[in-house]
Amino acid sequence: MFAYASEAFGSVMIETVLRRQTLATKLKSAVADMPTRVPDAVARVRRALKAGGIGAAGPPYARYLQYDEKEGVFRLEVGIPLWAAVVLAYGDVFPSALPGGRVLRVDHEGPHTRLSASFAKLDALMDAEGLMPMGPAWESYVIGPETEPDRSRWKTAIYQPV
Repeated sequence: MFAYASEAFGSVMIETVLRRQTLATKLKSAVADMPTRVPDAVARVRRALKAGGIGAAGPPYARYLQYDEKEGVFRLEVGIPLWAAVVLAYGDVFPSALPGGRVLRVDHEGPHTRLSASFAKLDALMDAEGLMPMGPAWESYVIGPETEPDRSRWKTAIYQPV
């Protein structure tokens, strides 16, 4: 892992992550609706895990697959990492995976309403270093609404494959 720290970019890590098997669902959401839509999607995935007797191997995530400018909505994959691959479909929940490889990671502390500032740090560093995104970014909700009611204490790891 390489840590890049400066006043301009804050603390951004460059690291290599392993591919992670997940159980996930997809949704479309405007940014304003994400505070309710993403937790609802996480709850659906947790119900599928419980129904299948499967344990989670990490915190929930949301991966930004596409932005539809015309509709003003993101197409997201919301899921939970697993210890091993599964063959389970439960309603709109399906097996998926988070990619492995080189990523930029920034650790965001505080409410999700300020995540855009952390994404801006990633974008600025990519521009400065001539890096290109190599797939959709994702957020991993290390400490979030499921475990901590105080939004100022939430911790979100943001990953951008490069």
